[in-house]
Amino acid sequence: MTAMSRILRSLPHAALLLTPGTLSAQQLQIGLAGWPGMGAQISYVDHHTMYTLETAFQADFDPFASRRAFYVAGSVGAAVLPLSIWRTIGQADYGFDLDLGVRFGPRLVFVEDPTRGDKNQQFSLFIDPFLRFRRRLGQSSRYFYLEAGPVRPALRAGFWLEV
Repeated sequence: MTAMSRILRSLPHAALLLTPGTLSAQQLQIGLAGWPGMGAQISYVDHHTMYTLETAFQADFDPFASRRAFYVAGSVGAAVLPLSIWRTIGQADYGFDLDLGVRFGPRLVFVEDPTRGDKNQQFSLFIDPFLRFRRRLGQSSRYFYLEAGPVRPALRAGFWLEV
């Protein structure tokens, strides 16, 4: 088989993979979060072939701190899926994925018996670069994810569910 015939045979597959919107799915990311503190994360993810667009809501508190604080954050962001390049070229079907992304948004902190300084720092903006590992559960469209980033709660784990 010549190189030209291979290229011509693969064109329909490449066109299907590169057509906007054909390989997109809306998913809900639900999980628990920790370190420092404990909390939860829920995200809406618009998953495309090589990237995701996301909105996220996080809440956490630290039950072991001397002064109790409750943190609430909302963010928007995107992630790039580097392994998708190999999927697109070689049509390999890995059961896992790595996402490199960033989210940004506002955060509110509610502190028990706040001082004047606590009140001045109650609202802040943050940028959260993150690394996410996803693994498919069986042959379904559900995934388990493990995510890490510098913004609290720094470690997040849970499930992706198709909407």
